[in-house]
Amino acid sequence: MTPGILLAIWLVGVGLLLAELLLPGGVVGAIGAVVVTGSVVAAFVTQGPGWGGGLLVASLVAGAAVVTIGARSLTHHHSLSVQEGFVGTDDKSHLLGAQGVSATVLRPAGFATIAGRRVDVVTRGELLEAGTPVEVVSVEGNTVVVRAAGPA
Repeated sequence: MTPGILLAIWLVGVGLLLAELLLPGGVVGAIGAVVVTGSVVAAFVTQGPGWGGGLLVASLVAGAAVVTIGARSLTHHHSLSVQEGFVGTDDKSHLLGAQGVSATVLRPAGFATIAGRRVDVVTRGELLEAGTPVEVVSVEGNTVVVRAAGPA
């Protein structure tokens, strides 16, 4: 085998290892590792220790680079804040203290019409019939908690 063919085979193996970063699952990376190892062994057998050692060192450097790139891609996180435009769920804190009417029976969860919108709500265990005036007593994340109120 000529040095050019050995180098081409080795580059294919390294390319497969890099492709593993985009196509996780292990199969492509395992094939790449076998190809790289095979090219290093073939270089030792056909070209001698100079070429074999050179490809071995290059393989170690390439392997370290692939691991570094993979680790960076796994640990690279963008933290988005509300100021940057990220909102995980609808912010319903503006409903705190608002009054409305239960649209369904709340046992204890259901829907209420608050501020002209149908809102998924929950009581603190009470059963409220449809049409009961309700008041928002707390907003906990995505949960709007209501209780029976006087006439709206």
